[in-house]
Amino acid sequence: MSTRTMAHAGTFYPADSAEVIRYLKTFEAAQQNDPLHTPRAVIVPHAGYIYSGFTAESAYRCLNNCRAKRGIVIGPSHRMAYDGMSVSRFDDFATPLGTLQIDREYADQIIGDFSLSFDPGMHREHSTEVQMPFIKYFAPQLQVIEMVYGFFSPETLGGIINVLLNDEENLYHQYRSQPLLHTGKGQATRRHLSQCHHQQRPGTAASGVRSLRENRGRGNAHCRQKAEAECRVTRLSNQCRCQR
Repeated sequence: MSTRTMAHAGTFYPADSAEVIRYLKTFEAAQQNDPLHTPRAVIVPHAGYIYSGFTAESAYRCLNNCRAKRGIVIGPSHRMAYDGMSVSRFDDFATPLGTLQIDREYADQIIGDFSLSFDPGMHREHSTEVQMPFIKYFAPQLQVIEMVYGFFSPETLGGIINVLLNDEENLYHQYRSQPLLHTGKGQATRRHLSQCHHQQRPGTAASGVRSLRENRGRGNAHCRQKAEAECRVTRLSNQCRCQR
């Protein structure tokens, strides 16, 4: 058994389980409305909990009644300049609240279907790791798939997201960055960060969700309700981020 260990516990989020729960309960107590729907996808920030935890919690609390089998967790690489996307092939993912099972069989299927790869060095990434305690707290039954991309075509990324969302057993997570918070010295670092920021422009992050919504929304009231729920979660995240 191999474990995707915690690389950022104690920095981006607490390493102690009781402290993580205290954060989440504080965020939860500050929310004013109960979730109306369970979305098929959430687009959330990935900063430290003291900066963006409230906004992330406003999205993840919608997953209390989630019936999906697995959560597809996709984020940009901040540590390595990497050509392509790496899909984790560890067996489980460690969090302060306990481990989450990784769906290895499905991960291998994704790697084969989209000609992707697995590089263990890519899986010390904070943008995906900070999401896992939220998933363990609100939807502990989910198996997870961690996918981290570097230099990667936005069109290809959107196409992969669209295919994955066509599987009703999947819940999709995309993590948005705030470019002004990123700094780097040296030409290579600036080029890497610039590429990541280009890939995360708003039209790209939501392209797979929007395509699915447009294709399935016609004549299907149930799917339209899900699409509306996704939009509300995204708007709430944007509002909270602006009000910080």
